[in-house]
Amino acid sequence: MKQKNIFLLFVILLCFLIFSCDDGLFYPSLKVVNPPVSGYARAITSVVLVGYEFLNLNITPGNSQTFILKNGMPGGYNNINVTVGYYPYFISNKFNFSNGKTTTITLRQSLGEGSPYYNNPKLE
Repeated sequence: MKQKNIFLLFVILLCFLIFSCDDGLFYPSLKVVNPPVSGYARAITSVVLVGYEFLNLNITPGNSQTFILKNGMPGGYNNINVTVGYYPYFISNKFNFSNGKTTTITLRQSLGEGSPYYNNPKLE
């Protein structure tokens, strides 16, 4: 009887751990970085990729935000076009994703003269 109770407790604990681990372990995630820059830079206002639209964002220079992609990857995992809006501009690039891993993208921008990204932004 005691062994049966221990087994039942183990099963309940295991179920609790499995169903409470909704922290992105089984999903890909996307981290969007807007690094600090010298000169004027814009906040990231949107991020769009196949199956996802993150709108009305305010990722200011020096900050980042991570999104767990819980709806899966309807466009596959490789060469996924990601478009970042930083009002009034948009920039795109292709990235690869993996389940349980975070893909980090960085908006390189600057309106300050002398910066390598002066009027030449990049999404890396």
